[in-house]
Amino acid sequence: MKLDAIIQIISAYMAVIFVAIFVALVMMLDPKRQMCEEGKPCLGRKIRHVIHSLGLSIFICYVSYEIFVYFGFYKNLAVALSGAVSYFGTDKINQIIDKLIDKHLK
Repeated sequence: MKLDAIIQIISAYMAVIFVAIFVALVMMLDPKRQMCEEGKPCLGRKIRHVIHSLGLSIFICYVSYEIFVYFGFYKNLAVALSGAVSYFGTDKINQIIDKLIDKHLK
């Protein structure tokens, strides 16, 4: 493989990672999500939310990017679509995981 091809592949994956991190940061800054109930410590819940957001966002973004590239989309379009899939998918999965953890802790 030539150096240009390697750089092009690495840049596509770096774009996916940056989009996924951006999506996770947007999710963490969402004011609608209440992390803590009054009177309860919430540092552990915030840390758990950060880990879930980053991990799920990167994983879903990467998997959806690979699926879009497999079906023949241009790489730029695949990155954009995988960012959208990552945002909506991560939010839904994160809500499900939070409910399961809360149910388990009670």
